[in-house]
Amino acid sequence: FRSSLPIMVDLKNEALRERHWRQIIQETHIDIDLTNNILTLENIFQMNLHQYHDIIQSILQTAIKELQIEKNLHDIQQQWDTMRFQIHKHYRHTLGTNIQQERGFIITGVDDILQTLEDSILLLNTILTSRFVGIYLTQVEQWIGILSLISDVIKLWTIVQQKWMYLENIFIGSNLQYGEDAKRFDTTDKLYRKIMFETSRNSLIKDACIHPGRYDELKSILNLIEKIQKNLNEYLNTKRQLFSRFYFLSDDELLSIIGSLNPNHIQEYLQKMFDNISSLNFIHYDQLLISKEKQQQQNELIDEQIQDNSIYAIAMISLEKEEMNFLNPIECNGKVEIWMSNIEKEMKYSNRWLTKEAIFYYRFKQNRLEWMRKYIEFVLSLIDDILQQIPPKKDLNIIKQKFKQNLTPLTIVLFQEIQRFNLLTSIMWKSINELKQALNGQISFSFQLDEINKYLYHGQIPLLWRSYTPQTKKSLGNWIEHFQQRNQQYEKWIHNGELKIINLSGLHVPESYLAAILQIAARKNQWPLDKVTFYTNVTKWQNIDDVDASIQGICLIEGLYLEGAGWDIENHCLIEQSHKQLIQMMPLIKIIPIETHRFNINNYLRTPVYVTSDRRNAMGVGLVFEASLYSKKDLSHWILNGVCLLLNTD
Repeated sequence: FRSSLPIMVDLKNEALRERHWRQIIQETHIDIDLTNNILTLENIFQMNLHQYHDIIQSILQTAIKELQIEKNLHDIQQQWDTMRFQIHKHYRHTLGTNIQQERGFIITGVDDILQTLEDSILLLNTILTSRFVGIYLTQVEQWIGILSLISDVIKLWTIVQQKWMYLENIFIGSNLQYGEDAKRFDTTDKLYRKIMFETSRNSLIKDACIHPGRYDELKSILNLIEKIQKNLNEYLNTKRQLFSRFYFLSDDELLSIIGSLNPNHIQEYLQKMFDNISSLNFIHYDQLLISKEKQQQQNELIDEQIQDNSIYAIAMISLEKEEMNFLNPIECNGKVEIWMSNIEKEMKYSNRWLTKEAIFYYRFKQNRLEWMRKYIEFVLSLIDDILQQIPPKKDLNIIKQKFKQNLTPLTIVLFQEIQRFNLLTSIMWKSINELKQALNGQISFSFQLDEINKYLYHGQIPLLWRSYTPQTKKSLGNWIEHFQQRNQQYEKWIHNGELKIINLSGLHVPESYLAAILQIAARKNQWPLDKVTFYTNVTKWQNIDDVDASIQGICLIEGLYLEGAGWDIENHCLIEQSHKQLIQMMPLIKIIPIETHRFNINNYLRTPVYVTSDRRNAMGVGLVFEASLYSKKDLSHWILNGVCLLLNTD
């Protein structure tokens, strides 16, 4: 009994069909009455079926696999016999109105259908590779063929529908005349709408896709559409050849422009065709402003040429809302490629005329600030000029290698100065190039770029640059000149070694240079560094050509300006200022290190040396050192006069 229990369970399995029972009879040689649907326990014991457990188990496993295939095929059949297209009514909006025109039906939700198709075909291919497919092989192959056809038809259908809807926007309600292509589209339109009407009445996917001749119908429609599109592309190419900037637009955008009678329709595409032009200023002919004198001379011509519906382009407007008026208003009627070509020519002509006018007025009529306000586009010329003045970055590693054998405190100062100067030039290069790109419309204006633009416009040093440069009150032009002089001094220092004459205003931190002078003197004379100072001696030399070549080992400073007093070169002392003279350039001044206890300042005014005429702030910033200036008058007189020396003029 126990040995028969597994057999009873196996024979009771629902997967066993009549063919499987016949196979059991054939392989066990046991006669089983298949006409009797009842198999009793007594029958099982009598037939000794437990002896054939392995054979029955093998047949049962095959039956189970075949049952699974049968269920899968049943599910696929049930799914595709009931699956329907999502059909929606198709409406087309009439241009410029809220009117909707019903244009038949369209199918939607195709992606989900294709995904289901892919899953079903994948399952069928898996079944096809199974060794149990046997009796279902024909059915599986048939379904693979049906679903493959449905997949091909739906993909083709989707392409046709997309292209039909695209061409519908062009041909239906268009103002353009397309000739034979319009007739082809009418044929295409009727055929496709007929298919969609039939599908709306029976939306079953299987019926719609395997309908006799359906694939060929869609294929013929696609061939017509492709022929229309080919001719349409050739038509658009002729437009692009007449106005090359149309190449920047897609076919849809270009057709939208060509098909519109309103010139304002081109406004949204101008930025694609022209850098930094946001719009054109269009006006109706009766708004066209003509001077009275010119109007009297041209009344007859205007009456003849201007129609009631004429629209004119009179100016172009940038993204920054700057407007440049055209010298000659351009009529914008007729073929868009013609009047856009005329507008482009007028842009160039008006710009050239404006340039010539600007050059003329800059030279003969207006002061610089008025000229800059009127001809803002010349900021670009200013930018190019500044870029030419910025030197290339200095290679600090090469400079260090050059001075490797002669490293002194002054050399360290040079390294520090070059490092700061390189940082300044990098900031200038970066900000100027970004501003140039912004003015050309290649990048958008940031707050910082807008600030730099305003400062350059007013001839001032941008705040960004000021944070990387020595304190100054110079205007932009004077500062650029001083910037060049700084660079020349650095170059001379690099190539010739320590300088005999130094301009302290050309150093980022002049105090470090003076400290290095004291360090060298302290080491040379073995003085305690905290017991060393220096005094100054004003020479009679005005420039380097006056200096005695035999003089060695001294530091000379140039470029200092005396404020609040004058200097008598012959008598070597302070005097009263000349009438209307606010500052006086000093001769070369010697810097002489000395021990503090030996320093005698009788009759010498300890004159503060400031970076600019702002002198110093509450934190003491701005004071560089104190110079010794000889005076025959009481020193309090000069102190009350506020006498000082300046590194920079305003």
